[in-house]
Amino acid sequence: MTKQIVHEDLSIFFFTESERFEGDSTVFPSSFFTKNILTATPSGLMYFNACGIFIEASSTYVIFPKGLITDEMDEASLIDHAGLLVQVFRKYNLKQNVSIQSEAVTSKQIEDSSAVFSLLDLLEDYLSHGPLVRETVIRESGYNGRIDWRQTINKITPLISKDTVHYLPPVIKRKVYERESTIQKIHLRCVADSFRKFGWIYGLGAPEEFFDVPDLDMGQGEILRLLHAELRMTFFDRDIHVIKLMIRYFEEIPTAKSENPDSVFMYSLHFHTVFETMCMSVFNGMNAAEFDIPKPSWHMADGSIKTTSQIPDVLFVEDEELYILDAKYYDYRYTLPGWGDLVKQHFYGFAFEGQYKSIHNIFLLPGAHKEMFDYIGFSIVPMVKVFSESKIYGFTIDCFTLMSLYTTNRFSNSRAELLKKLLQSREI
Repeated sequence: MTKQIVHEDLSIFFFTESERFEGDSTVFPSSFFTKNILTATPSGLMYFNACGIFIEASSTYVIFPKGLITDEMDEASLIDHAGLLVQVFRKYNLKQNVSIQSEAVTSKQIEDSSAVFSLLDLLEDYLSHGPLVRETVIRESGYNGRIDWRQTINKITPLISKDTVHYLPPVIKRKVYERESTIQKIHLRCVADSFRKFGWIYGLGAPEEFFDVPDLDMGQGEILRLLHAELRMTFFDRDIHVIKLMIRYFEEIPTAKSENPDSVFMYSLHFHTVFETMCMSVFNGMNAAEFDIPKPSWHMADGSIKTTSQIPDVLFVEDEELYILDAKYYDYRYTLPGWGDLVKQHFYGFAFEGQYKSIHNIFLLPGAHKEMFDYIGFSIVPMVKVFSESKIYGFTIDCFTLMSLYTTNRFSNSRAELLKKLLQSREI
């Protein structure tokens, strides 16, 4: 139900959303309960209502999506899954910010401290390029180096001999790299914080193995003023990128006394929207606007007509056959799609009748297994003729595979795998 690993001085606890477990509620941050992230039942069991990662001082809490079973994972698998979950949130957060309307999501569906993404970006930049080194150009005479002809002509009186112009001595331009500058110290502080919080995801040890973390005798306001001033003076792309990340990071550090300055988080109380988005992407679902979906209508007493609409999660067509996929973020061991879900799928099947050679209704639920799909069963309403002849098939999709495909855009075979599994299920 629950697993724990220790990385350096960080305790990392792993859970699965909605999975019940025994524990002492007092050991968890009180904010988990006030924000409805964690619920304690009268029977003494607890369960998480969210999916994501929370870091509070020296404790990290990772809550995996429904369907994943932490008891069956070793330490390496737990870390791999956690790293993948981070990438899912990063991609979904980017898509959400770019096009909120197209995905019908709200900004409250993903809660994050924003410092999370800044820290991750700073860590990855550091691993690729190392510490931020400030570069200064010095122009002087009497040194070997590259001649700055503009400054030489403007500042040095030439010596003319036999129709030849001589500048003695010329102005030499050379670059000096400032080591242990204030900017570098600020950068290393940010990277050290990122190593401490997220190094375990990358399989990295404590920051002290890479550098000595310098102390900063500056407040948050002074640091931000210095970074903004530096941003106005630099013209190097990498420096601009890193300084902007640091500004965003320090702007997000909690300043209120009631908040924990070591607290960062990235989670969703509505992970079903993420699950639906992943399914839509992985199966390359078609835009509902491309289909002529009949709409129920209300004929009002005043003569007006008002229509309502339902949009399936995923629609696609293969060989003139229509596939209607409904992504349900349920743990099928405890909850299966109920009457409302079933009626909606039946309605879609009837609405498209006659437009395609055949129509296939499918539920997709999160799961954990070696293959991409696992067959659950099918649903009918045996006492109602029109429903008894219309089957709705249920499959779980391996959550790790789904997240991997979503984050890497490698989903060219997803449809074929599902259709293969659908064919096999009909032979059972």
